[in-house]
Amino acid sequence: MEAIKSMVSSPRVISITLTGFIGCCSSLMINNINISPVVICICSTIIGILWGIIITSNHVNNILQSHIRTLILLWISTFCFCILSGGSLFGMITYSLMISKPISILQLMKPPNGGGFLFFVLFNTLMELILFPLLVNRLYNHSININRMLLTSSSIYYTSRAWTYIYFAPVIVNTFIPIASKEIITLDTILESQLIQWIQLSWIRCFADCFSSFILLVVISEYSSNPKPIKKLK
Repeated sequence: MEAIKSMVSSPRVISITLTGFIGCCSSLMINNINISPVVICICSTIIGILWGIIITSNHVNNILQSHIRTLILLWISTFCFCILSGGSLFGMITYSLMISKPISILQLMKPPNGGGFLFFVLFNTLMELILFPLLVNRLYNHSININRMLLTSSSIYYTSRAWTYIYFAPVIVNTFIPIASKEIITLDTILESQLIQWIQLSWIRCFADCFSSFILLVVISEYSSNPKPIKKLK
């Protein structure tokens, strides 16, 4: 029983679980090929797990072994997360100010602008597949406070990402962008209410990102004041 408990609480197992989870969720965006969604989900999950194994390998962990390098990783992760949260907040403010002109919002979402598509893909990929797994693998079990903060921040962020893959991204790709590409002048009532609902729900996602990035700032403070890990956490 202790062995199972130890394995479940292992930083590496948690990190690999996160990358596998993201692999599973991202498979929901693959729907234009003639392969069973179940097969796609399984393959994407396996790829996520394999990536997690690579990113949390002993070689990578040894590179980040020193206090300074871990602190640099923390600062880079927090900086990227704050940039991501700031971009999300800017986008939500922009959409909310244009709420009276929903067709203009759709115009912002279509290519090449794509609602900041490349920006969010870049920074979310960095956070969900590289920086967060590295942080958890390197800092989890450092102290009880850091454990709690990392679990809270990562749980909120990855739940938000799952929500994005399940709802937000498919609605943009399958509904909003095709309609915006038709150069229509007005929206029907159903589509307009769907767009307004998307914006309102997106505020929750935006605040979740901001809160998670704030937690990482607190982790920096905690780690800087207590750089030496507690030998054994109960």
